Amino acid sequence: MAAAVALCCWATMTVFTACSEDDENKPKEYTYQISLSTVGYTWTDDEVVNYKEWYAAVMGAYMTAIGVTTETFTLHGTLAECDKKVLEACQEAEKKVATFGGGTAIIKVRNVTTSKMVYTYNIKPASNV
Repeated sequence: MAAAVALCCWATMTVFTACSEDDENKPKEYTYQISLSTVGYTWTDDEVVNYKEWYAAVMGAYMTAIGVTTETFTLHGTLAECDKKVLEACQEAEKKVATFGGGTAIIKVRNVTTSKMVYTYNIKPASNV
């Protein structure tokens, strides 16, 4: 019985210390994923924008700002550093995307490693900005 209690205490300590706050302060790799969900698509009178081109332009603006070439990517650093880099880059991309014609969509960047949403933005057509 004492062995079972000791094992239970050890297991409990292991579970709670394995996810301590100190782990967030240690540099490691974090995986992120960018997703774009279209809500609607509008055409302006003075420009005809192909949906695929618009989608590629929006995703490209975000990926370029972050400095990656794929929708799923990995950064190395502390959790705070990596999340901050993604958030600041996405906020910079917002400025460029706001000048695009066309669609209404929601773009999200999720930290896959922590399962937390780092960034969400509702893209609206340039004429409504």
